[in-house]
Amino acid sequence: MKTKKFLSLVLSAAMILGVAVPVAAEPVSAGQGVEAEQQPIVENSITSGYILSDLDYNTPVYEPDESVPYSDDWGYSADETIESKYPANGVSDIKAKYPSVRNQNPLGTCWTFSSIGLAEFDLINDGAFDKNIDLSELHLAYYAYNSLLDPLGGTVGDYAKYYMNNTSVQYGYLNRGGNYLMAARRMGQWCGPVSESDVPYSKVASNGYTASTIDTFLNTGLSDEYAYSKDKAHLENTYMINIKENASDVKKAIKKYGAVGIMYSHNDTGYHYINNSYNDKTNNRAGHAVMVVGWDDNYSKDNFRDGVKPEKDGAWLIRNSWGDGTGSYYNQSYFWMSYETFSLSDTAWVFDFSANDGYDNNYQVDGGLNVAHQSSYRKLANVFTTQTKQGVSSEDLKAVSLSITSKTNVNYTIEIYTDLKDKTKPTSGTKQETATTTGQTTYAGVYTIPLKSAVNLKPGTNYSVVVTTDTPAVDIEAAMTGDVNYNNEMVWENHASSDNTASYYFYGTGLAYSSSWNYQNVYGNFCIKAFTANNVEKDSEKLVGRSLTLKDNIDMNYYMELPESIKSNSNAYMEFTVNNSQPYKVSVNDAIPVEKNGKVIYKFACPLNAAQMSDTVKAKMVVDGNSGNEYTYSVKEYATELLSKSNEYPEETIKLVKALLNYGTAAQSFFKYNTGKPANAILSDTDKIVAAADFAAYKAVIKTDSANSQSNGLTYYGSSLICKSEMTVRHYFMVNEGCDINNYKFSYVNAYGNEVSLTPKKASDGVYCVDINGIMARNLNSNYACKVTEKNKACILELDYGPFSYSQKVINSGNSSAELKNLVNALYWYWYYGYRN
Repeated sequence: MKTKKFLSLVLSAAMILGVAVPVAAEPVSAGQGVEAEQQPIVENSITSGYILSDLDYNTPVYEPDESVPYSDDWGYSADETIESKYPANGVSDIKAKYPSVRNQNPLGTCWTFSSIGLAEFDLINDGAFDKNIDLSELHLAYYAYNSLLDPLGGTVGDYAKYYMNNTSVQYGYLNRGGNYLMAARRMGQWCGPVSESDVPYSKVASNGYTASTIDTFLNTGLSDEYAYSKDKAHLENTYMINIKENASDVKKAIKKYGAVGIMYSHNDTGYHYINNSYNDKTNNRAGHAVMVVGWDDNYSKDNFRDGVKPEKDGAWLIRNSWGDGTGSYYNQSYFWMSYETFSLSDTAWVFDFSANDGYDNNYQVDGGLNVAHQSSYRKLANVFTTQTKQGVSSEDLKAVSLSITSKTNVNYTIEIYTDLKDKTKPTSGTKQETATTTGQTTYAGVYTIPLKSAVNLKPGTNYSVVVTTDTPAVDIEAAMTGDVNYNNEMVWENHASSDNTASYYFYGTGLAYSSSWNYQNVYGNFCIKAFTANNVEKDSEKLVGRSLTLKDNIDMNYYMELPESIKSNSNAYMEFTVNNSQPYKVSVNDAIPVEKNGKVIYKFACPLNAAQMSDTVKAKMVVDGNSGNEYTYSVKEYATELLSKSNEYPEETIKLVKALLNYGTAAQSFFKYNTGKPANAILSDTDKIVAAADFAAYKAVIKTDSANSQSNGLTYYGSSLICKSEMTVRHYFMVNEGCDINNYKFSYVNAYGNEVSLTPKKASDGVYCVDINGIMARNLNSNYACKVTEKNKACILELDYGPFSYSQKVINSGNSSAELKNLVNALYWYWYYGYRN
């Protein structure tokens, strides 16, 4: 057994210190009449895996418009040179930052794995999540084929439904396949993505999957609540870049978003198992979706198999969805694909997600899975009616989404009209001049465009989004080809509405006659969406104070006055976000009532870790899905206010606050997290110095039973410290080959003198770990006796170890960095001034 020791300290929801073990649907062409819907096809002709879309080929080539000042929000200058290789250390850099390779086995769901992978990589690059993010591929597969009406009712008439009773294809839609367009359309409708824990892929497939588990899921499906109410992020932008003509732009996108999605036709004769390299010269297999996560312009053509060697060096680094390949004689979890691969499609798909975009509502009428390119209309509009919902006093229209998948460099103007006098005339209301927004697209795709100024919308009123482009470009939704069986019974149908009287185009001799509008009468509706934020009733809640708790946890507290309607509402909660992280929610039922000046107010607490002390903590009350006002604060702000009145507080309190800020800065420095805003920036140079701590008294003590030391089959391997608001000591043990971890019992004596059993978890081959959880800050100086006994109850090992035992190891290790040593020293002084008594 091979093992590897290394020091690890990573920031996520936790900080870990220590030794860690390591058939395609062709879009219709929209004209001025109604296009006939495509005829269903016999389901047996569908090839599982990837269903080719017209948008995967003939991708418009982007050429920068020299008449427009260069603007690149991806962080590149116009003439910047892209490095020849990225990432610098190839696969090892990817593994360090992103989740392990997922496994689609045994289903034709590569398109969902690649699409969800793009979401995960982008959200990690945004800083909203860490590598532990795990979003559901099964959710996307299910709702692509089994849709629900959106929460605002705009997609009425648009639906997808799969009839499992009529299919003869094993596992039905899970083997039918899909594509990036289907994923982009469904997630762009705010249907997902959701957490893997909500809709786990193990419902249908895992290492122990059976046909019965798949069939059970296919027969029961998902509860409606999972469609729209549990999303973890919104898909805001989708870019389609021609990977063959705009390769440098694809590379920029990979750096910005973490990955792009591609499709190719996998053929094992093109794969070289020794070098993990792929190239083909024909296109004769079913399509397969994968992620491009890097490149190497100098990757040798000689690494490819004889017979398919490319003409030139250079390859894309590919991430697959066939598991990590451990134990296989070849590994296709990551491989290099030649730039010259014949079957590689034209389009690199970029998905840009936001975990906290500030939008509460998606007004839309295009709920289908496909789009049609229209070539007739430059001025068009969608008309929407604002919701009337208890607790929502008004909405702010903040952004508009445009789907323009057939062209690049499209100039657009967006205008908003409110309080329409005639719903069939989009310009019959009040034009909101300050909101008028102009711009130009770059690549083909779907764009979320913030308005120049937000527009306040009253409940129950009609408003329009009017879009004018310099060339006909905005898409129309369309149906996708469905399936029938050999008995002509419907297996899958996908409809796009044409009669919701929401989409209009300008009909006249010139754009000047804007009062003349005709109802848009092509099959489907314009792909224009409007995003709004709710404004709740002014007296719904009131912030009366904020504080910081430094007992055992670092908690940011918000104190709220709540009306009876919120106090008695079990669906009400305070939502906290820190640096665009995944929201942390505290139910009203869990808030702590506090009496102040004869009134009962409610304390909502948000736990923080050390590196977050400069981060702004955003809080808002959410009642029945409607968000209230947003409140902000930070530990650094709190400390600044307190230190400015240092003469009003005891000396020990001031020392504790300074130690807290130094602890936060040390964590920021080690993690390289938000280092531009150190928590202790307000301290003097003298106060910023962290003195060396003496950890000698906390040195770990290991006792073994010498009589069994040669035969017990278990060896202590190392320990780590996991720091959240509470600490966890994690111990690692190696079990010899042929020995069973279940033959050993693990326990420890807690702070109250009680023996607590520990359950071992597998860390890697032959290595297991046990966690001593819930160590409060006041007990950082405590060591805990961890015992290992055999079934005969003979103690074979006893380990006396605590949080400062790890610190002692760090200080005395020649491999520890200066930043890590500074961090454990700062942790000591934080404990010393706050908890030693």
